[in-house]
Amino acid sequence: MNELKYNISRIFIAMSTLPIFFIGLFFFINQKDTTVKLNESTQQISKMPKTAFWIAKGGEGNWYSIDRIYNHKNKATISIYDKSKKLLSKNQYFISCPINELKFINDLKKQIVFYDGENITLKDNCYLIKR
Repeated sequence: MNELKYNISRIFIAMSTLPIFFIGLFFFINQKDTTVKLNESTQQISKMPKTAFWIAKGGEGNWYSIDRIYNHKNKATISIYDKSKKLLSKNQYFISCPINELKFINDLKKQIVFYDGENITLKDNCYLIKR
């Protein structure tokens, strides 16, 4: 008989906690996603290099910082910032020109025309292609 009372009391306790479980489950299922997603490709830079230079075309432009030009003058590491000085891209770029117009990276301040979000267009029918 004691076992029966014990089992009934366990069932009663379990049954009394079910409404709390279902209320919690209801709120868990209906909660909205409140996570904040950060755009990893756009990072706030507190201090843009003093060597960065501005190039604009048609009212839009970017800041460019030449981090490194490699020995063969066919590859460079370049940081590109928007007008609010947020880093848009920091990548290695290879120069690509028509085969009969071989050029090298010389003075990028004079060579860059604009950045299209992927590659950099240069004067003289050449491009800097993102690696």
